[in-house]
Amino acid sequence: MPTARLRHSVNWHSVNLSLFALLVLLTAIATILYTSSERNFHWWIDWYYKTTEVANAFSQSPIAGISNILQSLGTERNKIYTLPLVPFLLLFGESRLVYQIGLALVYLLPFCLVMGGVGTQLICANPTAVFWSTAFLSLLIPVNWMPTFLGVPDTGGAVLIGLATWIYLQDMRLKRWRRVLAIGVLLGAAILLRRHFAYGAIAFLAAMSLQALISFSTTKQVKPQLAWQKLRRTAVKISLIAIICFLTLAAIAWQFTYNAIATDYRGLYASWSFPVNTIVWLYAAYFGWAVLIFAASGFLAGILTRTLFLPAFSFIWLFGIVSAVEWLIILRYANVFYCLHLTPIVVLGLATGVWTAYLKLKATFRHIVLGIVICYLISNLAIGLTSIGNFQHPLRSLWALNIPPLVRTDYDEVIRLGAYLRQIATNKKPVYIVGFQRLQLNSGMVRAVERTVYKQKDRDNLLLLGAPQVDSQDFYPVERLLQAEYVVIPHPLPNFESDFTKVPAAGEWLPLKEHDVVTVVSDAFRQNWAIAKDFQLLPVQFRLADGAIVNIHRRLRPTSVETAIQTLATMQERIGKRPGGQLDWMSLSHLWQDNKIVRNITRTYRLLMYSVEGVGKQPVSFLYVGTLSTPTQVMGKVNLYGNTCKGATLNLEMRDRQGKIVSAIALPSITSKSRKFQVSLASQRPDPAYLLLNVQTSDRNNLIKSCIVEIDSLKVSPLPTLNPLVRAHSSTPLPTPDSRLPTS
Repeated sequence: MPTARLRHSVNWHSVNLSLFALLVLLTAIATILYTSSERNFHWWIDWYYKTTEVANAFSQSPIAGISNILQSLGTERNKIYTLPLVPFLLLFGESRLVYQIGLALVYLLPFCLVMGGVGTQLICANPTAVFWSTAFLSLLIPVNWMPTFLGVPDTGGAVLIGLATWIYLQDMRLKRWRRVLAIGVLLGAAILLRRHFAYGAIAFLAAMSLQALISFSTTKQVKPQLAWQKLRRTAVKISLIAIICFLTLAAIAWQFTYNAIATDYRGLYASWSFPVNTIVWLYAAYFGWAVLIFAASGFLAGILTRTLFLPAFSFIWLFGIVSAVEWLIILRYANVFYCLHLTPIVVLGLATGVWTAYLKLKATFRHIVLGIVICYLISNLAIGLTSIGNFQHPLRSLWALNIPPLVRTDYDEVIRLGAYLRQIATNKKPVYIVGFQRLQLNSGMVRAVERTVYKQKDRDNLLLLGAPQVDSQDFYPVERLLQAEYVVIPHPLPNFESDFTKVPAAGEWLPLKEHDVVTVVSDAFRQNWAIAKDFQLLPVQFRLADGAIVNIHRRLRPTSVETAIQTLATMQERIGKRPGGQLDWMSLSHLWQDNKIVRNITRTYRLLMYSVEGVGKQPVSFLYVGTLSTPTQVMGKVNLYGNTCKGATLNLEMRDRQGKIVSAIALPSITSKSRKFQVSLASQRPDPAYLLLNVQTSDRNNLIKSCIVEIDSLKVSPLPTLNPLVRAHSSTPLPTPDSRLPTS
């Protein structure tokens, strides 16, 4: 709005306060209406319940609350995001509605304000009017609401990236070094809040770099010396921002930072990558094609009419291109909250178009154009977030994807399922639940049922095992199945539509073919594999909304080592490529709390046998599922902990895919507290499939956790030459231990 058209008598303090109050009111009312219309169990990733845990800790003492957050800093999803939300829960209660309102006011509202601030640096018009119009336009895009409505705090990361952008656009030469520091800290904080904003930080630094190179190429022809000086100064500042970003992460959460660097997330999340054409269509559906057309037209019109500040636009444009390449071509992840990496560009494009129309068109035509745009955006918001958007029409793709409040028609049936599991799986008997996130039946959903229906003191009675769900990220199901006392299996497992624009945005967007680690367990019980014979089908059934019948199987007896290995071999054949989260070792214990397997930085392994019930009778077994050759060498270090721990014995067995022993060797009894070992083992058969390590303690007191055995720096490697001693051992296998696993 041109300054000349504004009345000098306007009290801008009152106007700003009134507009801020209106923005707060609209944000809160929309959140209340949407959340109150839901009848669903919010189980995905459990952001809400993490916040209640922190709030409960703070209600005990500030030290307890801070300690709870600090303990989470090394995890993949820390609890830092809960800090500004805790006051809402402490003051107004721990209901989900309070949590959602807190998310909206703490993260979504600042996002709108930050977009307004960036808009003032981009659009050459009255700053106050540009600020508030851009802020309100941010609320008119349905996809901007979805992270908040799904209960995830990702909008906070977008706020921090937006703040860094606003600071940079105010002084693009970064003459003040404190701006360099602020930008680096903000980028690091965004990554710490939600890891995927590392791609936002990369886009930010890439845009700065590309902008500097473009400036260098245009200046070099005229003033080469000056061009090189500017390039060097900019390179130093970009490098400093990257270093400060890293130091911010490392200083606050070093373990998180190390894991982020060391983990191959592209490999782990390969199952989530869709074809380019699918992901482009889906992201367009999130916004609505007309929104994207308006935004692109707005930028084009702004450039042609010089409504935009071109240096600022060049950065925004480059940032948008890099972000689009990251998310639409390289990563291709489909979850709705990833739109936060692109939505700032869309918001700014719409704001530019609105202001260009207002400033450059004649009065009558201007009112018509702006009226059409505003009416469309309001209708787009309603179609995107309410049930009126559930219609089919040739022009439907011009509007946003319909994501109304989620209402489960099987709500009461799912509660009945949770109650039955609590009734039968008493005393923390482990429960394995087969299910997809899109089916909305998995351990997270059942846990959400407990937390929704029961009071705090009666929650979390069930011991729900972490079951694999995604091929590229998870592991073979065998280890958890051996530990399970009850297995919950729905049938049939769903076949989702290939057009994901017809599927509600709840949980993960994932192709069905990436769920082999789920379907193989269903097959094992439906096709009556040997492991299924260790369970009994219970007579009670439950019916889900999509027609799936849920059956529950109760364990009759422990599963033998032979059956466990046979099951694993069949699963490996069915699944094909090894799941991305599968370690080289797995536990074959029937006791879920017995063992821990850790991969060391040196690529060796650390096995911990925490407790053994019935020690002296049966060993605890670990199975090596990595590449195995013959002859092979095994080395490591055994540490014994516990005053009553008198010693331990180890033996190694090569087993074929049927679980039969083809070679074995025993180590001398270990009686010292710490001892290294190195042993070789060979088989007369050329293709042994697995290596079984059996550990047995000499604790005669037979007490749980009285003797802890640690095998550290464990490494399995090929042996070039065959030792005669090994040949003697391998030709005469040891007697096999009892094939039954320890019972609980």
